[in-house]
Amino acid sequence: MTLSDTKPANFTPKFHATGVYLECDDEILLLQRHPLKPEGGTWCVAGGKVDAGETPLQAAIRETREEIGVTVEHLEHIGTYYVQYQNYAFIYSVFRAPLQKKPHIVLKADEHTAYRWMTPQHALTMPLIEDEDAVLCRAYGVKNESR
Repeated sequence: MTLSDTKPANFTPKFHATGVYLECDDEILLLQRHPLKPEGGTWCVAGGKVDAGETPLQAAIRETREEIGVTVEHLEHIGTYYVQYQNYAFIYSVFRAPLQKKPHIVLKADEHTAYRWMTPQHALTMPLIEDEDAVLCRAYGVKNESR
């Protein structure tokens, strides 16, 4: 897997995805993926694929509402990454949503089984979905001590 800040030559994405870091009290919200989903049991942020006719921002707002029951209104774009796996590639647009208080979380049962608020540094100790650690390090300037 390679993660790049700039579009590589001959990059052909299969889809465009979004991720949203909800932030409150110096912590971010992580979600544990349902065991029957790809990379089940790993931790990630709210997000998902951009639908046809949607902007990445619209998709980020929709996915956050669908996955955790939270409507975010003020999102800041913090990066777009070009992800290349052995068999496919995708674009990953990442946003942050600073919140004044922790919202009531309602997990979509077929997507996630648990959630936790934690510091970005502590998040790096969790079994994260592939490449979430690299994005987290870029977004928050934290160092991954396990690498």
